[in-house]
Amino acid sequence: ASSVVVGGANSAWPENDDELVSTMVRATRGAAVMLLQREVPDRVNLAAAAAAKAAGVPIVVDAGGVDAPIPAALLEAADYLCPNESELARLTRSPTSTDDEVLIAGLELVARGAKRVLVTLGARGAIVIGATGVLARHDALPVPGGEVVDGTAAGDAFRAAVAVAVAEGVDVVRDTRGLALAAAAGAYAGSVPG
Repeated sequence: ASSVVVGGANSAWPENDDELVSTMVRATRGAAVMLLQREVPDRVNLAAAAAAKAAGVPIVVDAGGVDAPIPAALLEAADYLCPNESELARLTRSPTSTDDEVLIAGLELVARGAKRVLVTLGARGAIVIGATGVLARHDALPVPGGEVVDGTAAGDAFRAAVAVAVAEGVDVVRDTRGLALAAAAGAYAGSVPG
């Protein structure tokens, strides 16, 4: 597995809050979905989420990138909060090795304000959790070629495909095409380097 890191790339944002908000309002115009990632500073994600929410744009938050609590306002703004299994464990300080434990941890994030928690579980697939419990589930798909070459970006590809599905108007909970697309993207990403 490999990653390329460009130090400071996610910190080059306007320092003035008014300028930051204005930037995010412009960036949100015409958007069909807002995909946020926690390697970007929280203040930037909060400004982006506020602009998206005001414009009625659905918000998908990738919970990875930083090992810190998610601000309540970001948790509440997200239509889908997307941690992987280990991120869910860190966010809730709860075990997540079984589906029952994942459900309990996901419900904790729902109780804190998340609308839906979409947890990727590697070979165990993915599960969407809401206030009533498990809303949807999808099995992992086979990796093309039968062998994982590099799993580095599989979760990123999965979450990006969820965002595409949401942008296309697919209800990820009620329409299996959304999670199927995401599972296929994750499986494909694992079949190639990088």
